[in-house]
Amino acid sequence: MAQSQPHRSSYHPVLQADTRSSLIATRMHILDTRTSETPPPNAIPDLPDHWKAPHYQPGHMVSYVYAALWAILCLASVSKPNLESHWRSKQTDELWREQEYMIVSRLSNCNTAAGLILATTAVFLTTTPPMYEWNYLQPVPNFLFYMALCHALMSLWFGTWLVIIYQATTRKWAVEQSRL
Repeated sequence: MAQSQPHRSSYHPVLQADTRSSLIATRMHILDTRTSETPPPNAIPDLPDHWKAPHYQPGHMVSYVYAALWAILCLASVSKPNLESHWRSKQTDELWREQEYMIVSRLSNCNTAAGLILATTAVFLTTTPPMYEWNYLQPVPNFLFYMALCHALMSLWFGTWLVIIYQATTRKWAVEQSRL
């Protein structure tokens, strides 16, 4: 019976280092040529300056307020403290679908809450108070109920409109609009 010999690799430290360095040099050349090329015509430009968050300057309270308000508005609209992730969502269809799903689900949750508020205020406006001490038919509470009813109704209308528009919007159209 023949003895099996152990597998010997053809490892040579000098040749392996030379091969690695040539591969790295080739990859670096490919990366250099990629970055030196002009971007394709359908490439999305960098984030515009007016989309970037204002910077906080120490000692200037107004700049702090602007930066905080910007972060709050971004958190309320796209769930991030800045608009970079929303801008990146325009890069591929998959990222666009993820962004669309997040925005539409948030709007749907808001519409559900607005519907509950609408129903609750409608019940309060159409029924008599159960106790005299808790008379919500007086002018001030009644006015506040009407205001809540109007705001909930507008929230439902505009929220539904935004869901329909956002689901009908394509990534290509959004990119074209961002170039204007």
